[in-house]
Amino acid sequence: MIILIGSQKGGCGKSTTCVNIASELVRQGNDVVLVDANRQGKSSNWISDRNSAGELDTIHSIQKFDNIRETLLDLKARYDYVVVDTAGRDSREVLTGMTAADVILVPFRPSQPDLDR
Repeated sequence: MIILIGSQKGGCGKSTTCVNIASELVRQGNDVVLVDANRQGKSSNWISDRNSAGELDTIHSIQKFDNIRETLLDLKARYDYVVVDTAGRDSREVLTGMTAADVILVPFRPSQPDLDR
């Protein structure tokens, strides 16, 4: 299953949501890969730090940019879950990732401008 976390707004919790979902899925015994399609690399950095601690089950992580559709479909065939973190803007990664995703989550802060969109 491919779970894509995306939003046009930065700072709304996409990376935090992504790593928490991936961590919980691994804790439940699933084989998980996190695809960091955000050039800031927050999710992959967090996963690297988590994995180097050596105390928890490993979460696989890659960085992929531009057209990510085929990569996601390939990973879906090899992992139980593919969790995708995208940048906080309208990007090629979001658009191509959405065409492969089984589930799309759009986190937002509950402020009036966010609710009006």
